[in-house]
Amino acid sequence: MIIMYKIKQQKRKLSYALKTLFILVIISCNPTQKTQQVMVDENKGTNKIEQSSLQSKYMEGTDFYATGKDNGWELNLDFEKDFTFKRSDGFKFSTPAVEGIKAQDYNIIRYRAVVESGEMIIQLDKQECVNNTTGKKLPYKVNVEIKRGIDKDYNRVEGCGRFVFDERIHDIWVLQQLNNKLATGPDLPYIEFNTTDGMAMGQTGCNNFSGKADFKGNKLTLEPLATTRKFCPNATYETDFLKAMSPGEWIYEIENGKLVLTRNGKESIMFKKVD
Repeated sequence: MIIMYKIKQQKRKLSYALKTLFILVIISCNPTQKTQQVMVDENKGTNKIEQSSLQSKYMEGTDFYATGKDNGWELNLDFEKDFTFKRSDGFKFSTPAVEGIKAQDYNIIRYRAVVESGEMIIQLDKQECVNNTTGKKLPYKVNVEIKRGIDKDYNRVEGCGRFVFDERIHDIWVLQQLNNKLATGPDLPYIEFNTTDGMAMGQTGCNNFSGKADFKGNKLTLEPLATTRKFCPNATYETDFLKAMSPGEWIYEIENGKLVLTRNGKESIMFKKVD
């Protein structure tokens, strides 16, 4: 577990470091450009995402992040390492990562971590939550309860949060490799992931498709894709592409402008960013 965590964190950090170096080179060539205005735009897709603090947290290994107004608290959950709660007044409480328990209501996950210095109970409730500080809508309502050995009662706070993922996946990707064979020719299938709306959409080379997509850490979950029904005898990859993109969970990795999706530890499909 420790070895796998270190590998995950090192790969994320290396990718982030290379991208940061690329941005710094751009800035040095144009000193009048303000740092906060720099936007990584590696394609001509419809979506551009600025490098954010959440992207930095993903590179550091965080899987879920939440904040709240009370004493400016924040919660970082790394499901392979530890859970850390911090407040702006300097208070900090950390525990090893524990498995979550799903309540009868499938949308609620509860974590209870006990250490020598106390315990922390975390509840993630999948419902729209408005951040009191930023006004932004986030997909999870978060409750945190902490009780140290010196405390008589639990200290409780509420806030909003979301699973952290590699924001670079929010883009348009064209098929490059399928079933270990290079994809060539005109009208190649492509897919666009919209992390804001939780959607995947695109074209098979003939028919359009769309469906829901969920992003958590380096995991992508696809629901069944709805497709149009045009007949295209020259759509070389349509059947194999739709079969490969069947519903379920994938592990994804982005590097050098390529998106690799694997399932059951075996590479299934590779995409390249649209230039």
